[in-house]
Amino acid sequence: MTSAWKGETTMPTPPSVSGPPAPGEPGAGSIPPKGEPRDVNPGRRQRNTREFVILCVIGLSVTALAVHLLLPKRPGGREISPQLVCAANMKHIVLSMKLYASENGSLPDDPLRALLDSGETTTKLYICFSSGKTVRDVEKDLYVCFVPVAYDAPWWVEGTVASNAIVLYERDNHAGQGGNVVYADGHAEFIRPYSEMLRRVEESKRRSATSQPAADGSGRESN
Repeated sequence: MTSAWKGETTMPTPPSVSGPPAPGEPGAGSIPPKGEPRDVNPGRRQRNTREFVILCVIGLSVTALAVHLLLPKRPGGREISPQLVCAANMKHIVLSMKLYASENGSLPDDPLRALLDSGETTTKLYICFSSGKTVRDVEKDLYVCFVPVAYDAPWWVEGTVASNAIVLYERDNHAGQGGNVVYADGHAEFIRPYSEMLRRVEESKRRSATSQPAADGSGRESN
């Protein structure tokens, strides 16, 4: 390019190209390197992920319920689901009794009432759906479906009673087909028929030299 004043030829100055600031310079770290996504709000992303997981769990639960209700039931399989629900409820009750006794040193004469008053359980947990009982029935008699077995020894302490000592059983909730029992070690078993389950309960009481009947008149160990 020729100057109009001096006849000099000059080259045009190239425009300045600004790159990312070097480390230590003002603004360094404010712009992510090229090719990397910018995390504008990490807290919002974590919240969205948590909500997505919750929605997935809810969706799976609804799907499982729909499949259970819509698929035809095979012969002899109608009682499977109630049996599992009863066993899960009973294991929860036994675990709650263990925790209560560990924290308070003993179990009261009315353990299901104590668990209910302490918030460890709810009345719905005391219902076997095969029995046809309702929450109102349980409110009248907490032991209408499930029956704890009382022992002199603190069965919730390992080694005081046999691990296969029955500490909770259910009444005839399955039309004589059988009943669940929960052992001192926490595992549950469905014993068929119900008469055999009762025989096992009585045998478990006899095996323990420290077994005792319920003393509060609640009829927890009666049928």
